[in-house]
Amino acid sequence: MMSIAGTWGQSEGQSEITVEDMQVTITMGTRPNGRGVVICSDPDVIRVNFPDDRVYIGTLINQNQIQWAGIGTLNANNVWTR
Repeated sequence: MMSIAGTWGQSEGQSEITVEDMQVTITMGTRPNGRGVVICSDPDVIRVNFPDDRVYIGTLINQNQIQWAGIGTLNANNVWTR
């Protein structure tokens, strides 16, 4: 199990990241599930498509923070914390 997997809190509530066989699923309450793949495991980097938004790259910058960057945008960065 990757260390990026688990429960993450953010401004819109909690999100759950699961990783199985290099496939990533993110559940976020009433939003559609985000789905993607593991790009790298050291550091943990994932590429996830959120169907109600866009594709993001998430990088585990320490055990308690994921830095997100939106693909195709100039300023879509945010950080999730545990």
